[in-house]
Amino acid sequence: MSDLLRIEDLHTQFHVHGGTVKAVDGVNLTIPARATVGLVGESGSGKSITALSIMRLLEKNGRITQGHVWFHDRDLIGLPDEEMQDIRGNDISMIFQEPMTALNPVFTVGDQIAEAVRLHQKVDHQAGLNRAIEMLRLVGISDPKRRAGQYPHELSGGMRQRVMIAMALSTSPELLIADEPTTALDVTIQAQILKLMRNLKGEFGSAILLITHDLGVVAEMCDSVAVMYAGRIVEQATTEELFASPKHPYTQGLLASIPRLGKKQERLHVITGSVPNPLAVPPGCAFRPRCPIKAPRSDRDIPPLTANGSAEHLVACWQYE
Repeated sequence: MSDLLRIEDLHTQFHVHGGTVKAVDGVNLTIPARATVGLVGESGSGKSITALSIMRLLEKNGRITQGHVWFHDRDLIGLPDEEMQDIRGNDISMIFQEPMTALNPVFTVGDQIAEAVRLHQKVDHQAGLNRAIEMLRLVGISDPKRRAGQYPHELSGGMRQRVMIAMALSTSPELLIADEPTTALDVTIQAQILKLMRNLKGEFGSAILLITHDLGVVAEMCDSVAVMYAGRIVEQATTEELFASPKHPYTQGLLASIPRLGKKQERLHVITGSVPNPLAVPPGCAFRPRCPIKAPRSDRDIPPLTANGSAEHLVACWQYE
């Protein structure tokens, strides 16, 4: 597969009261065309900031200090705002974590989808509204013409998430970034949304960057997966290989924490300690205070992401030096 998006040595920082937060600290990641890549890790690991950096939608106190984000042969970091605005929502779309805050409460969902189509596809409002109704039908919303005239508060959580997916796919983007698309939904609706995303990926041919903390979702949806911790990717592999042979102690801990059907356990496995304070990340390997191995050098040097076992399986841990 050819590479659609390539992140090289990305650094994103936020200036806050008390210092500087290195939210993304040297991330390298490739998303092939038509592939689904999972980005997993605990809250605060830098997953969402990585996505917002790609889209250049950072808060005012945040800035990209180093690195490149190549989309085809264009570096998104250096593009003028007008060119980036044309790519954002057209070639690259994003499904945000909470649809109730992402959707405008004073406009109907049909008008909001139509506006996205009108802006990026250069069509009139009626053509945009027709596209909105068609997209609502494609994402499985019954009576789409009536629903297009409703406001976000009139829809259930699952329906609002479908509206967000309809809006994101209405311009037929090459890359869809989905930030925790099923977090606020119950298990039944979550399964429906994941099935919908799989079907629409086949129909539109979009690549997907799926951001989640749910390894079950990764196993079901992704071709490959990158594991983040404290702003860095600590392991990357095909989904099959990562689940079969996790290398990094953090990945091993995450997988060991998943309860398994038919296996009785008195207590679930937990990773001791907590994610480091972003204003006081320890020197060397950020995972060392919680690591059961504490390999030599990990207290002073940051381990590079290098191949381990195969060219596709990368891990950042000094125990494999």
